[in-house]
Parts: sequence; C-alpha cells; structure tokens
Amino acid sequence: MNDLINKIESKITLNEVEKNHILSMDTPIFHKKKEILIRQGQIAEKLFYVKNGVLRSYSISTKGDDLTEEIISSSNLFTVFESFGENKPSKLFVETVTDCELIEIPKKEYLALFNKIKEWFMFCNHINGEYLKKSSNRISSLKNLSAKHRYDNFVSENLEIAKLVPIKHLASYLGIKPQSLSRIRKHRI
Repeated sequence: MNDLINKIESKITLNEVEKNHILSMDTPIFHKKKEILIRQGQIAEKLFYVKNGVLRSYSISTKGDDLTEEIISSSNLFTVFESFGENKPSKLFVETVTDCELIEIPKKEYLALFNKIKEWFMFCNHINGEYLKKSSNRISSLKNLSAKHRYDNFVSENLEIAKLVPIKHLASYLGIKPQSLSRIRKHRI
C-alpha cells in the first residue's frame, strides 16, 4: 500500500476512487541535500509529503544567525502553513537536510482535494492539530527543561533524525549553543 495513503487513512477513511486520486499524485520528486524548497519572502505554493529524508524550516535573525524552527522527517506533510494557507510571503526558508524523496502537492491540487475527498477537511484538521501540539510541546520544552533534557527527549523520540541533522541545526532547534550540545552528546555516549 502507498505510504501517503497510509498516512491519510491513519486519520480518515478513503474509498477506492479517493485512493486512486491520491495515487495519481504520487509522483516522487528527488531533491539533493541543502536544496531550498521555499525562500523567505516567497509565497508557499506547495504542500510536501516527505517519503524519505529530512527537511527543516529556518529563518535568519537580524544578527545573521540561522534559527531552525522545524525539523521534518519521513512520512510527514509539511509546508510553511501560514504562507500556504493565507497567501502571505513566507517568514521562513524550507530546505532539504538530506537527499529527499518528496511528493509535491501544488496548492491548486490541494484545494481540489476538498471537493474530491469527502473527509479531507477532517484530515487537514488532524494534521493542523498535530502541528500545533508539536509546536506547543517544543515551546514548553524550551521554557521548562534543561538543555540536556531537551536533547534527551528529542533523541528518545527521533533517534534517526538526530543522527542525520547537523549539530548546528539541531542545537538551534533545541535552543542550545552548538558547543553545549557537543558536550551533552559527548557525556551521553
């Protein structure tokens, strides 16, 4: 069975016509490591399903620091949701951290799914809920946990990702200086 269909069916039920429509969109596009998919200031026009690989979203601070906002792994949907949903310029960049295999769903096709898949609205609500929960948990973690605990929690939930993401991006995501994260990792081994 197709992994995008599995992802969707983990939240809603699809009939055969709806499954066939999803299968018709399942044309993977391959991207090399460090490719920019969405630029800051550009309107996000695609929703990405990550079949394989890791993406990240980030911004550049006024001091020129690279600040990782999100790390997205295989079997997840992602875009800059505010830009995609509201046709606003993106505040973030989205780039491939590793070589990636993606399904790219143009906004026009995404919007058409509301008419073609009876429970698509419900599926989108589930995805939004998961995204908000992840963001809320991250904010709580940044406010309430030590650097070591933030790293330990991330690794316990995302061991493979922790191995693939460069330390500077992981440190930024966790709100830790790269040197401190190196010490934490060294003591953990």
